[in-house]
This record gives sequence, structure tokens and C-alpha cells, in this order.
Amino acid sequence: MIGVGGTDWKLYVRRKPQVVKRRVRKGIPDCLRGLAWQLISGSRDLLLMNQGVYEQLVLYETSAAELDIIRDISRTFPSHVFFQQRHGPGQRALYNVLKAYSVYDRDVGYVQGMGFLAGLLLLYMSEEDAFWLLVALLKGAVHAPMEGLYLGVKIVFKLGIALLRHCQDDLVQLPFEKLIHALRNFPEDSLQPDVLLPLAYNIKVSKRLEELRQEYERMMKPQPHPENPHI
Repeated sequence: MIGVGGTDWKLYVRRKPQVVKRRVRKGIPDCLRGLAWQLISGSRDLLLMNQGVYEQLVLYETSAAELDIIRDISRTFPSHVFFQQRHGPGQRALYNVLKAYSVYDRDVGYVQGMGFLAGLLLLYMSEEDAFWLLVALLKGAVHAPMEGLYLGVKIVFKLGIALLRHCQDDLVQLPFEKLIHALRNFPEDSLQPDVLLPLAYNIKVSKRLEELRQEYERMMKPQPHPENPHI
């Protein structure tokens, strides 16, 4: 289905999309998971269309979130050997991906939940591949061959709701002026994957929440200039 390096993927998807969906939902072999995720999401095309962009973001750009990212790195999968070594290859790769994304999408910047998503991707692919897959999941790809198989925004949204639900007893007791600080500094026990992921998995996104999300996206779109609708 994939072919050598993904050469057969688009043709197979066009010819037999339902077969591909069934196979994916049945389970992608671990050794093919990284490549399959990139092909499904369309992130491989994003990378090919943006050669050199990731290196530019990592080496030559600065992010307002750099200190927050550094602070959270050790909290991300702390029991996993790849991320345990301080300033080791795992932590450096995770920092680079998160910093690059915070610069690439300045409207979103960086939030804590991104670390777990980026960390998982780094277990299956290179830094640059993980970055573009993160972009595809959060912002969408230009030509995602199997759009609908992945729901990146909803996943991150559910993780955020799960964090709020886990900490709600403490959050509701805080005065408003302390709330922002608390939302930027969740306790470490709430960031454990064994705690957070089951909560997120069981959250159902209601129709009303989906309507509110769409309404927010409409509000954020630039409005035409009253005198010149093309501005």
C-alpha cells in the first residue's frame, strides 16, 4: 500500500480509500507507523514544499515561549528513557520542535499539551518530520490524502479539557487574578500520560462545542474593509 518510501501511497488511496481506512483503524505496524502518519496527514508534502524552513525556525528565530518550553521539557514523558537525560538528544529534539512551532504559528505559540504530542511523534521520526506532522495536525495540510482519519485539533482540545477537569477542584477556588498563572503551571501529577490520556479519551465533544469552535473561527477571520472589500 505504501510502496518504497511512500511512492505508491497516493495512488492506492485514490483507488481504494475504504480499504486504507479499514487497515489503518485495524492497526498500523509499529515499524511503519511514523511514515504512515506522515502520509495520512499530508505532512510529507508540507515538508517537501518548505525545504529549509524548519532549520530557519530552529537556528535563526526567537520565541517568547522559550523559557516555558525549557521548564516543561523535563515534565514530558519523564519516565521514558529517550527524554530522561537532561539536555540529552531527546530533550534537545523536543525543545527544537516546540520552539519551531511556537515561532511558526505565533497565534497559538506554545501550550503544555503540545509536548506530549510532539514527544510521541519524535519516537517515530526525525525532528523535521515531527515538526511538519505537528503542523499538519494542528493547522491542517494543504493536500491531506486521507483528511478525516486524523483529528489533531480535537485531540489537543480534549487534552486541554482533560487537564481542566483533572484540576477543576483547585481551579474553581482561585481568584481570577491567579487563574492565568495556574493555567500556565499545571501540577506535575496532572501531566502524567497515565492520568491525562484516559481522561481525554473519554471526553465527548458535544455538537454545541463544535458550533462554538466554528463561530470562533469565523470571528477570527479578517473582515473586508468597508470601503474596499478586497482589502
